[in-house]
Amino acid sequence: MAESEVDLQALGIADDEPYDQGDASGELPQQIGLWFPAPQPGNAYSFFIPGPMIWLPEQVMENNIPANRPRLYFRSVKDKPASKGANPLEIIASPKDEFNGNPFPCTISTTRRARNKEKTVFVSDAAYLMRALKPDYVLGKLSQLVLDLTAAGPGAVFDGTVEWNGQCNPKMSIYSAVKEEVIEGRMGCGMKYALRRRKDNNPKATFPHFEGIPKDGVKYLDRFKCFNPKCEAQVRMFAQLGNFRAGTVTVEEA
Repeated sequence: MAESEVDLQALGIADDEPYDQGDASGELPQQIGLWFPAPQPGNAYSFFIPGPMIWLPEQVMENNIPANRPRLYFRSVKDKPASKGANPLEIIASPKDEFNGNPFPCTISTTRRARNKEKTVFVSDAAYLMRALKPDYVLGKLSQLVLDLTAAGPGAVFDGTVEWNGQCNPKMSIYSAVKEEVIEGRMGCGMKYALRRRKDNNPKATFPHFEGIPKDGVKYLDRFKCFNPKCEAQVRMFAQLGNFRAGTVTVEEA
């Protein structure tokens, strides 16, 4: 038998055995991607924007008023097919180079929120990102910001701060940190987590404060048992971006 030939009989395979994927459409389910741990919170991060810039419509409450505010996606989402072409940001600089080369999936909002104590100045994360890419950029219309950010983004570099937060989701069945399995119908308690314990000023909040995310030595834990003694859920922290700044790292063209 030649090296390029295969003995199907020796492998126990019948040459007429059907072997389709069970889906008449011919499409295969999406595979699970490579998982990277969330980068630790900190300031010394630089990010490369691979493009393309994927925008999706979003209805929000801005200053208690309904508004249409598109969101910029650097990740795909199962229930948002239009996000399928989105690519995560790439971390090109990090503390001790620990996370260099890792993807950073995230979204950037155009929803404006108060940025000063008096709550008189409202700015979006997308506006801060645009200023990081072009420090002299003059903010005007939302439509122009979307167009300009779409043009300036691909191939650009910016610096930012990685922040963490999370919640024991009251809308989802918990994954028990004790039994190590999902308990259907038992919802999360609603406790919120941030880098530092602080008061929650939302009058509708389930708890009066945010709990501080625990550490294992010097590193923050991205998964841990909920602090609520009446809850046994395993909660997961999520990384997001803030404090956008002009890039300090140069990316060499291939």
